[in-house]
Amino acid sequence: MKHTLRGTLLLVMLLAFGVSGAIADPVQEFGVQIKNVTADGRFSVVFTSNSFDTTGAPPPGLTEASVRLAKGITIKPEFLKRDRLCQTGKLRLILLAHASSNLKYQAMLGDLATTQKRIGRKLQPASLRILDTCRKAYVGRGTFTLDARPNFPDVIPGFMYVFLSPPSAKGAIGGFGIMSLYDQSAPIVKNTGLLVDQQPGATINLFNQPSADGLYGYRMRLLPLNFGRLPFSVAEVHVESRGITAGGKFWAKLPRCPTSGKLQFRADYSYRTGLRTSSVIRVPCPRFTR
Repeated sequence: MKHTLRGTLLLVMLLAFGVSGAIADPVQEFGVQIKNVTADGRFSVVFTSNSFDTTGAPPPGLTEASVRLAKGITIKPEFLKRDRLCQTGKLRLILLAHASSNLKYQAMLGDLATTQKRIGRKLQPASLRILDTCRKAYVGRGTFTLDARPNFPDVIPGFMYVFLSPPSAKGAIGGFGIMSLYDQSAPIVKNTGLLVDQQPGATINLFNQPSADGLYGYRMRLLPLNFGRLPFSVAEVHVESRGITAGGKFWAKLPRCPTSGKLQFRADYSYRTGLRTSSVIRVPCPRFTR
């Protein structure tokens, strides 16, 4: 059961999109906001999603889900070099080894610069390099809410932290490594030892697969695992990335605004029931701040 609970958070890394064993009428909504765009190419991205079922039950289980990004939104190659990518699994072990009642895991993860100053001298060179690399590969953070009915009567809130990481799937150019934990202040978590001790993690694999219609470039994909008899759905996700810089360069770039004046994003879902759905949103091109 412990491994199954860890697996549930993989759907959060897909940024989205719910799991359950019930056959129902699912609805998947997502939003993308690009803001704080500057003349030198820096920007912030806010991603949100909302998953629910019109019957009030958790959505049925997913067999596959993917998000297509507007063509031209890319990560600069130098930021995807192996020595610049965070090994999130190893970072988790390093932080847990030095966590204490006075130095909480979440506080360490949420401020790696301060963490490095506090524990850097205690680390072996290899561990220090991992911590330093992850600090530089950090791209954003967010929150999520799990609907775990009928196993848990209340929703389960949590926090996630996102890093550029090595891919875990063949053909992927890189990944977004997700480190997360449940909200320790929530009663459902405090009263459930199995949730208190969890720090789930996963990788969203990123593929460079331009669509034939010229609308999309990157595809983010996650294949959900077998969740057995435990139904979970990711009811809500909110993630914000302010991006990272190195050597004065920003990690990603935006495309030129198309003639439509909007950038298009698409999410595709396949369910265990055989249902397939798609959602498309069009976001006005951001205005540059000069």
